[in-house]
Amino acid sequence: MNTSLDFGAILGRAWHITWRHKILWIFGILAGCSRSGSSGGGGGNGGGSPNFPIDAQGAPQLPPELERFVTQDPGQYLPWIIGISCAVLLLIAIVTILGLIGTGGLIHGSAVVDATGSVTFGEAWAVGVRNIVPLFLQRLLIVAPFVLFGFVMAVLGVLSGGLLMLCLLPLICLLIPVGIVV
Repeated sequence: MNTSLDFGAILGRAWHITWRHKILWIFGILAGCSRSGSSGGGGGNGGGSPNFPIDAQGAPQLPPELERFVTQDPGQYLPWIIGISCAVLLLIAIVTILGLIGTGGLIHGSAVVDATGSVTFGEAWAVGVRNIVPLFLQRLLIVAPFVLFGFVMAVLGVLSGGLLMLCLLPLICLLIPVGIVV
């Protein structure tokens, strides 16, 4: 008895399903959009810091425009900061909700297409909306321990002057495979 999986047949079947039912692409794109924030998509760091001239007291001399900006009253920018922060939080909430709907719709749509051979956009969307709370709780259950651990480590690192972070670096490195498995 051969118990191995035929990955070629599985991928071929998945290709035929997605090619014939392109509405699943929409749900896949929606599901993928909300994952980028939680999967740690990388951005490069240009590295280095700007080289400002040093004055007699050892403090960097900022360009006049930047010095004027730094010395101004920060209260005048407070409405802008609050407005931009609210807009960013709203955008994150919208993308997260659409991603959860996309995930639920993609799961349901793929299962229905595999069983019956067809699915409508409205049917997959309705199931995605209906399952938004369980999917959110599942994602929260997975992400919350990592966020809590990071917060506790940041607080303890600040309180210990960074010494604790240096001591726990091997543990943090060992947690990377755990995060990948989760």
